Amino acid sequence: MSKIKLIEQMQETLDQLKRLEVQPMLNDIPFEILLQETIAQFPTHNMSTQLLESMYAFVQLALPHLKDWQSYDVDVPDYVNIEWICTQLDIRRSTFYKSVNRILLFPVLKVGRRPYFLKSDVIALFNKTRGMGPHVLGKLAGKVRKI
Repeated sequence: MSKIKLIEQMQETLDQLKRLEVQPMLNDIPFEILLQETIAQFPTHNMSTQLLESMYAFVQLALPHLKDWQSYDVDVPDYVNIEWICTQLDIRRSTFYKSVNRILLFPVLKVGRRPYFLKSDVIALFNKTRGMGPHVLGKLAGKVRKI
């Protein structure tokens, strides 16, 4: 891909951000992944100043719309239920029971028949997978099962 094409695509993306058309999509993608993929595709030592400035503008516009775990730390108790975990990891209950429950996360408390998990464990799992989706959780679960 040429640098001109990349600049055009980034400008289109910036225009979409300005119109807030991609805000729901950006909320599901961790900022680190966006930045790492951009750097991996186009190393900065080969870029022109115009392209670097466009990337910087993109990052500055994207920052307010991305997930931030600090906001969850204040509002959520130390023990969380399955619904909260599924929401934060963006997975379905079936994926939770197939790949996460008693493989990657273990319940530490039960109230009646409901298991509760440590919030810090969930955040650590999210940071480990970087929010890449349920398929990464399945791969991690497969590795854990082989051990």
